[in-house]
Amino acid sequence: MSNQRISELTTSSVPIKATDFLEVSVYNGTTYDTKKVNSEYLKPYKVYSALISQSGTSAPTVTVLENTIGTIVWARSASGDYNGTLTGAFTASKTFVSLTLNYVGASVTGYGVRSNNNVVLVQTIDATNTGVDSKLNVASLEIRVYQ
Repeated sequence: MSNQRISELTTSSVPIKATDFLEVSVYNGTTYDTKKVNSEYLKPYKVYSALISQSGTSAPTVTVLENTIGTIVWARSASGDYNGTLTGAFTASKTFVSLTLNYVGASVTGYGVRSNNNVVLVQTIDATNTGVDSKLNVASLEIRVYQ
């Protein structure tokens, strides 16, 4: 496999996982050193992508699609307020949170923000700026923490 261009390699039939290692050759000035790189480090950020739902006064449930951040624990703190907690995970000025509601009905807005180093907040509110439950219906959530 040495001295082959990437374009000459056979296409993999399975996607690369965050736990996979890739071999790369690095020129050291004289020869090439082969190194293994965890594919998780190919992105400049860690990511948590999930589908999030909530009903009644229950905590949200999530279907995690990709997670390189760690296990986030979800809880309902008030009507329309849901906290995702993971100690030390959400760095100031480096955390991006995006929520897209999958809700059809009365005027409801949803958003996600970093609260502090340990918590991200997902909130659903109505037209009067009042928190409302049961509006997360397989909503798309992405949290990125840049390195």
